[in-house]
Amino acid sequence: MAEKQEATPQRSGDARQNRKRGKAGRLVLVLVVLLLVLALGGIGVYASLYEGIFPNTYIGDCDVSGMSQAEALERLNETYYQEKIQGGLLPLSYKKTRTDLSLDDLEVAFDNHASVDAAVEKSRYPNIIARTFGMAKHLFTETRIDPVLSYDEEKLENAVLSVVGEHEVEPVGYTFEIQEKQVVLHGKVNGIKAEY
Repeated sequence: MAEKQEATPQRSGDARQNRKRGKAGRLVLVLVVLLLVLALGGIGVYASLYEGIFPNTYIGDCDVSGMSQAEALERLNETYYQEKIQGGLLPLSYKKTRTDLSLDDLEVAFDNHASVDAAVEKSRYPNIIARTFGMAKHLFTETRIDPVLSYDEEKLENAVLSVVGEHEVEPVGYTFEIQEKQVVLHGKVNGIKAEY
């Protein structure tokens, strides 16, 4: 019988230790959740007061983080200007036919206003919760935006047709994709089928 009495205090000691461990684990969990809530709250306040383009936002090689729309436009105008691409060539080849298209003839130009608008749009969110999570994302990841170029679409289309025109077979009305057990019709397009 003495053995049974010794076993009982041992078990109650184990139970007390398990309860202490359980309380410590819950306390750690509560502290971690509390820290996360406080961190998100801090980011939310920061995001609601932040007035510029969100952090880690780049247009091409230009860091426009924290800038106003006017400041970002000024920076882009210093970096991406018409003289930078003046006299440039766009190589275009198909089969054995190759030509270099003049960027001047295609009226290619940097559209810095559209580039800045795209950067500003990446910093806009519909409500404070979305803005908080958007700010958190921008704090830890880069947002890269390609500089926007404008050009004369008709001149580019004519240049492309001059290169691929001799290979034209027939107009194409629909595009499709052949899958394992079906053919998926993607819809009407304005294009040309060419042999290659």
